[in-house]
Amino acid sequence: MSFRFAGFQFEESLDRLNVDFPEINTEIILYDRLIRALNIEKRNNLNQFLNKQGMNESQWYALLAVYFSEGQEILPSELSEALNLTRTSATRLSDEMVKMGWVNRFTHPIDRRKITLKLTQKGVDMVHKLIVPVNRLRQNAWLVLTEEEQKQMYTFLQKMFTQTVKSTIGLEPALREFLVLNVDNMVANN
Repeated sequence: MSFRFAGFQFEESLDRLNVDFPEINTEIILYDRLIRALNIEKRNNLNQFLNKQGMNESQWYALLAVYFSEGQEILPSELSEALNLTRTSATRLSDEMVKMGWVNRFTHPIDRRKITLKLTQKGVDMVHKLIVPVNRLRQNAWLVLTEEEQKQMYTFLQKMFTQTVKSTIGLEPALREFLVLNVDNMVANN
């Protein structure tokens, strides 16, 4: 499969890059481009499916975050952290889920200044309706790999993720260490 890049075949652009900058490993660029294209394609497929159900990917992951939280309730700040969103985006997402009837807002029982999002029966029903079809959709790309290849791919991706987190420029050392220590959870949830 070839990729189009600014009107040229992507591979041709890499050949030119190789001539102009021989020290650059263009194979890595091709691998990164392929990973990015795969991710975009998988997200597009997921969003196409979810749009038919009246939601988008962000809403789906937010719904899952609430569903799997203790007591099926979550603070907007926890939702923000779980989905790596700004507080503003988490608030917007919370508003959308309330409007759709998937969650209700309640005053936090201990700290009255906080608002808690609690999953409604409609939200539970939506998760139950979609979780198996979404899982099947996610599995589609993996079907071409044997079980052993899937395990190898997981190991490779985990190593790459860990290395990327370790080498992130400008990241606070404590946050970088936290991310590296929690890579299994992060990869499993993505």
